[in-house]
Amino acid sequence: MAQWLDVREIVVAGAARFAVERATAEEFAEAKRLLRRLVATGTRDEDFVATGDRLVALMPWRAAMWSCRW
Repeated sequence: MAQWLDVREIVVAGAARFAVERATAEEFAEAKRLLRRLVATGTRDEDFVATGDRLVALMPWRAAMWSCRW
């Protein structure tokens, strides 16, 4: 499990960099808004998860990456 989490972290970090490099101004603004929500002290656990999912959804590769069969 730990190895899988390491691989996922590397893939997400690379995708985040790619997204920052290629994002439109609107996508970048939305990502910054979502990040502010993630670090807010009053964010509930369920909102944290949903916000993280929305942030990952902004990454352009997500559909192909998560739907591929390993």
